[in-house]
Amino acid sequence: LGDIPFVGPDGINDGGVDTKDSYLNLAGDNAKNSYSTSAGIGDFPAKEKFNADYKAEFGKDPTGYASTGYACAQVIIDAVKRAVAGGVDVTDKAAFREAIRKAAVDTTVKYSTILGDVSFDANGDTTQKIISIYAYDATGANGKGDWAFKEQLDYAK
Repeated sequence: LGDIPFVGPDGINDGGVDTKDSYLNLAGDNAKNSYSTSAGIGDFPAKEKFNADYKAEFGKDPTGYASTGYACAQVIIDAVKRAVAGGVDVTDKAAFREAIRKAAVDTTVKYSTILGDVSFDANGDTTQKIISIYAYDATGANGKGDWAFKEQLDYAK
């Protein structure tokens, strides 16, 4: 595409130049002017600590949705605790599952997660409506080409 910018979804943000068969690996130098979007928060106050803890635990850097997955786990764990505290019969799988679902999308609850506070509307949709934008960086991580966070847009505002 030459100098024409290329914008793709999170599916192209699948690793750096050294990740076999990733977009950047396959595109090589032709990845210049490439941008990817992600339906998640790319920059948050605890990011450095989260990334360091993740790398210490798993021996590699976290991928784009690692922090989002962690935040989801925080919501589910809180919902499970509240469902149990509400007296649900945990041996009744259907009732337990329904109690967790109801607790998780309770519109009166605000969750404190790694990504900040989040709640859910009456449809079960998150109040965090952020899209992050990444750009190809030829020097990237360790001097190799990789994606670099550029900005995030909150479309709820």
